[in-house]
Amino acid sequence: MSIKDSKRRLPPLTGLIAADAVARQTSFTAAADELNLTPSAVSHRIRALEDWLGFALFIRNTRTVTLTTLGHHYLQDIAKLLSGLETVTTHALAQIEKHQVIRLQTTDSFANRWLVERLPRFIDAHPYISVQIMTREYTEGFRTTNADIAILYGRGNWEGCIATKVLEETIFPVLSAKMASEWTHSEHLFQSYPLIHDDNLGTTWSDWWLAAEVEPGYSHAHQSKAGLHYNHSHLALKAAERGDGIALASQPLVSDALTKGDLVAPFAFKLHTGYSYYLLHRHIPQMACRMFIDWILREVALSQSFVK
Repeated sequence: MSIKDSKRRLPPLTGLIAADAVARQTSFTAAADELNLTPSAVSHRIRALEDWLGFALFIRNTRTVTLTTLGHHYLQDIAKLLSGLETVTTHALAQIEKHQVIRLQTTDSFANRWLVERLPRFIDAHPYISVQIMTREYTEGFRTTNADIAILYGRGNWEGCIATKVLEETIFPVLSAKMASEWTHSEHLFQSYPLIHDDNLGTTWSDWWLAAEVEPGYSHAHQSKAGLHYNHSHLALKAAERGDGIALASQPLVSDALTKGDLVAPFAFKLHTGYSYYLLHRHIPQMACRMFIDWILREVALSQSFVK
């Protein structure tokens, strides 16, 4: 009989993976955490495997779990096979990565203030994948014919793709650490320093003052549009870091600067706009794109842990 005609007699693979995890962790709960399952789901999969095999793999007590003699020998061999499978798969994925190009659409300000600093970590982990950054105006939609993935600003109402909220926007004033240290608090902050206007932000100083209930009498500039105006957020924030004045900032674009101490947020109040940055991709992304999506989500979680 040829290999083509033969039928493999394999046990349930999900049960093998669950049993291997329990054997390594010596705990159903720890194995469940590793596999992102509930302990009962792990137990159910192992029961199904034991029924298929016709012998018990584990001795279950109230607080402990131990391998049977037969289970110990069987899972020892299974662990070697799974390690071999992991090695073969890693090698295959590395081959797939070679000469792969991810086309990423985003905005100038997001690329400048958040993405560019992090991208080398992805390239270090995936040296055979190229990432091509294409910046567009924030008002443009996801160009699926020109880009594989996008990180765009909006309310999540894009059609023809999967949109995942990654960074929620709040708006608040920021100024350089040097200016903050020089502020004596004897005068209102807005009487002490000039305003920087971000004409691309969508939220004006009047909007923020009204939401924050700042008394108009504190600043002659409350209704004024005088001062520096920029049409890109990253330019307005660069001016604030340089000490040119106080700028309104979007949280995702200043999270790194706040962590480093380049900028200071002098007020606790933050204005929620209802907008966020979203990760967009097609319904069935390619392998390299899935790797990039997973990496972006990990980077977002890491950046938010620093903010907290």
